[in-house]
Amino acid sequence: MTAFVTGDKELDRRLQTVKGSIVRRVVVKGIRAGMAEVRDAIRSEVPHRSVRRAIASRFRKRKGSNSYRAVVGGGVGKRNKRRGGTRGGVGIAKENVHWYLMGTSKRHNGIRNTGAMPAHQAVQKGFNKSAPAAMAAVRKKIKHELQKEITKLRK
Repeated sequence: MTAFVTGDKELDRRLQTVKGSIVRRVVVKGIRAGMAEVRDAIRSEVPHRSVRRAIASRFRKRKGSNSYRAVVGGGVGKRNKRRGGTRGGVGIAKENVHWYLMGTSKRHNGIRNTGAMPAHQAVQKGFNKSAPAAMAAVRKKIKHELQKEITKLRK
């Protein structure tokens, strides 16, 4: 999904009066605030602690471009070094949270049937629930940070 923050005439007017690097820094902070709202809403839809810990966000600049990529969901975020030496499964973690969120078909391990895992619509429900609050958080953070930058420039 691609989203553009526009429509707030006062905010658009203020953003055009400031240098590009300042605008970029302010908008990045605003988007991160919106991502936090969405992440928290998705986590609230999940009843299992291990799955909640696997819901995260990532925000980075694309290579060779002046655009950014923001992702919120399961198995997103910084990768940890792989833990080795443990027997059996890890339960639900970042590496396999997609099983919980997207579900699986019937599985078997060669000896017995291990069953199927139904899909859970936590990401869609959380996003739909938090979309208005996320946009409000983006606008509020951008206005706040822009005001801080303007006061810095006046000094």
